[in-house]
Amino acid sequence: MTSLIGDAMTEQLQRLDARIAAGMPRLGWKVGINVPEVQQQVGLTHALVGWLDGERCYGSGDSVPLSASAKVHAEVELCVRIGSAVDAHSDRAHALAAVDALAPALELVDYGIRAQDLPGVIRCSMFQYATVLGSWQPPRADIAIAADVTLRVDDVHAAPAREELVPGHLGDLVLFVAQQLAAAGRELQPGDLILSGCFVAKALPLRAGQSAEARLGDFGSVSCHATQS
Repeated sequence: MTSLIGDAMTEQLQRLDARIAAGMPRLGWKVGINVPEVQQQVGLTHALVGWLDGERCYGSGDSVPLSASAKVHAEVELCVRIGSAVDAHSDRAHALAAVDALAPALELVDYGIRAQDLPGVIRCSMFQYATVLGSWQPPRADIAIAADVTLRVDDVHAAPAREELVPGHLGDLVLFVAQQLAAAGRELQPGDLILSGCFVAKALPLRAGQSAEARLGDFGSVSCHATQS
């Protein structure tokens, strides 16, 4: 990590510690800024990792309240649940064995959060707002499902998923997160969730009164309905 990114990551994790100390349940982590052309624009060579809001985790079909100032967008992702600790020195096989379940997921991001530069984006955990989870199922190594992924908000459909945005092997995704956390002095713990990063290049706006739905082939589907808080 560059010192600029490292300092921003430190501040991000300090915010996490403060929220947990105030009673927020630990939920896990997200892969953010995983679109290559966006990385190029902001001077990154790889994606980044942020934390998930443990007070905003919903099940498929739930209503998600949106604040009046929020500019929420929906992303289609895969969620990984970790069953045992993973450190940066683990190999792919160990990382894969540490996964105990997978689920289709929507990540809601709020572009209403002010972030004027890359460190600001990192500090706010890449605009993380909420997580919506579908049904859990047993893990498998191969998750190359781009051709079977769709995302819509009401009648508006996202562009097709891109193969390079979908990790080809589950162990590689887990190792990437473990290595990024290790660089910041943290590690994956049992019970942590990981959101994979968005499978489409552009998220869809989601406003109060609208519904979002993602389908991930044989991983199933996940949906939510947005309401005004």
